[in-house]
Amino acid sequence: MAPEKVAQALAVMWRAGIAHGARVIAMTTMEAPYSDPTIPATDTAAKAYEAQRLQLNQLMQREAGAAEFEGRLLLLDLARALPQWGLSPEERGRYWDDGLHLTPAGYDWMAQILADVLLKQLASR
Repeated sequence: MAPEKVAQALAVMWRAGIAHGARVIAMTTMEAPYSDPTIPATDTAAKAYEAQRLQLNQLMQREAGAAEFEGRLLLLDLARALPQWGLSPEERGRYWDDGLHLTPAGYDWMAQILADVLLKQLASR
Protein backbone atom coordinates (compact mmCIF):
# COMPACT_ATOMS: atom_id res chain seq x y z
CA MET A 1 0.00 0.00 0.00
CA ALA A 2 1.27 3.46 -0.84
CA PRO A 3 2.62 5.50 2.08
CA GLU A 4 0.11 8.26 1.35
CA LYS A 5 -2.80 5.87 1.76
CA VAL A 6 -1.36 4.44 4.97
CA ALA A 7 -0.85 7.93 6.43
CA GLN A 8 -4.41 8.90 5.47
CA ALA A 9 -5.79 5.74 7.08
CA LEU A 10 -3.79 6.39 10.25
CA ALA A 11 -5.13 9.94 10.43
CA VAL A 12 -8.69 8.55 10.14
CA MET A 13 -8.00 6.25 13.10
CA TRP A 14 -6.44 9.09 15.09
CA ARG A 15 -9.50 11.26 14.45
CA ALA A 16 -11.82 8.44 15.55
CA GLY A 17 -9.97 8.03 18.84
CA ILE A 18 -9.92 11.77 19.45
CA ALA A 19 -13.62 12.05 18.59
CA HIS A 20 -14.28 9.61 21.44
CA GLY A 21 -12.27 11.70 23.88
CA ALA A 22 -9.01 9.77 23.74
CA ARG A 23 -5.52 11.10 23.60
CA VAL A 24 -3.58 9.28 20.93
CA ILE A 25 0.04 8.21 20.80
CA ALA A 26 1.21 7.20 17.36
CA MET A 27 4.61 5.70 16.61
CA THR A 28 6.71 5.91 13.48
CA THR A 29 7.84 2.76 11.74
CA MET A 30 11.18 1.43 12.90
CA GLU A 31 14.14 0.47 10.81
CA ALA A 32 14.09 -2.95 9.21
CA PRO A 33 16.55 -5.24 7.42
CA TYR A 34 16.17 -3.18 4.24
CA SER A 35 17.19 -0.05 6.21
CA ASP A 36 20.76 -1.37 6.44
CA PRO A 37 22.95 1.37 4.96
CA THR A 38 25.37 -1.23 3.58
CA ILE A 39 22.77 -2.59 1.15
CA PRO A 40 24.07 -1.80 -2.33
CA ALA A 41 22.21 0.74 -4.42
CA THR A 42 21.66 -2.00 -6.99
CA ASP A 43 19.24 -3.72 -4.57
CA THR A 44 16.35 -1.66 -5.85
CA ALA A 45 13.66 -3.60 -3.97
CA ALA A 46 15.30 -2.95 -0.59
CA LYS A 47 15.90 0.69 -1.47
CA ALA A 48 12.25 1.06 -2.54
CA TYR A 49 10.98 -0.42 0.74
CA GLU A 50 13.23 1.87 2.75
CA ALA A 51 12.13 4.91 0.74
CA GLN A 52 8.49 4.01 1.46
CA ARG A 53 9.20 3.60 5.19
CA LEU A 54 10.91 6.98 5.33
CA GLN A 55 8.13 8.60 3.32
CA LEU A 56 5.49 7.13 5.62
CA ASN A 57 7.29 8.46 8.68
CA GLN A 58 7.51 11.92 7.09
CA LEU A 59 3.83 11.84 6.19
CA MET A 60 2.94 10.75 9.73
CA GLN A 61 4.95 13.67 11.11
CA ARG A 62 3.17 16.08 8.79
CA GLU A 63 -0.28 14.68 9.60
CA ALA A 64 0.44 14.65 13.35
CA GLY A 65 1.41 18.32 13.16
CA ALA A 66 -2.02 19.37 11.89
CA ALA A 67 -3.82 21.88 14.07
CA GLU A 68 -6.76 19.52 14.54
CA PHE A 69 -4.52 17.16 16.52
CA GLU A 70 -2.86 19.75 18.74
CA GLY A 71 -2.85 18.63 22.35
CA ARG A 72 -4.62 15.36 21.51
CA LEU A 73 -2.01 13.45 19.52
CA LEU A 74 1.60 12.68 20.29
CA LEU A 75 3.81 11.18 17.63
CA LEU A 76 6.61 9.14 19.14
CA ASP A 77 9.46 8.89 16.66
CA LEU A 78 10.27 5.29 17.45
CA ALA A 79 12.52 5.11 14.40
CA ARG A 80 14.91 7.54 16.10
CA ALA A 81 14.34 6.43 19.67
CA LEU A 82 14.94 2.74 18.96
CA PRO A 83 17.47 2.57 16.13
CA GLN A 84 18.84 -0.57 14.60
CA TRP A 85 21.60 0.38 12.21
CA GLY A 86 23.13 3.10 14.39
CA LEU A 87 23.92 0.53 17.06
CA SER A 88 27.07 -1.49 17.39
CA PRO A 89 26.77 -5.11 16.20
CA GLU A 90 26.77 -6.23 19.85
CA GLU A 91 23.95 -3.83 20.77
CA ARG A 92 22.02 -4.76 17.65
CA GLY A 93 22.29 -8.43 18.64
CA ARG A 94 21.05 -7.60 22.13
CA TYR A 95 18.00 -5.59 21.05
CA TRP A 96 17.13 -6.83 17.56
CA ASP A 97 16.23 -10.44 16.89
CA ASP A 98 15.91 -10.98 13.17
CA GLY A 99 16.20 -7.43 11.87
CA LEU A 100 12.45 -6.98 11.91
CA HIS A 101 11.47 -8.04 15.44
CA LEU A 102 12.99 -7.12 18.75
CA THR A 103 14.46 -9.43 21.35
CA PRO A 104 12.93 -9.47 24.86
CA ALA A 105 15.55 -6.85 25.84
CA GLY A 106 14.54 -4.81 22.79
CA TYR A 107 10.87 -4.93 23.75
CA ASP A 108 11.86 -3.88 27.28
CA TRP A 109 13.70 -0.93 25.76
CA MET A 110 10.63 -0.02 23.68
CA ALA A 111 8.41 -0.29 26.74
CA GLN A 112 10.73 2.01 28.67
CA ILE A 113 10.67 4.59 25.88
CA LEU A 114 6.88 4.47 25.78
CA ALA A 115 6.59 4.58 29.58
CA ASP A 116 8.84 7.65 29.72
CA VAL A 117 6.66 9.41 27.15
CA LEU A 118 3.45 8.44 28.94
CA LEU A 119 4.76 9.57 32.32
CA LYS A 120 5.87 12.89 30.84
CA GLN A 121 2.41 13.35 29.29
CA LEU A 122 0.65 12.51 32.55
CA ALA A 123 2.86 14.92 34.48
CA SER A 124 1.94 17.75 32.09
CA ARG A 125 -1.82 17.31 32.55
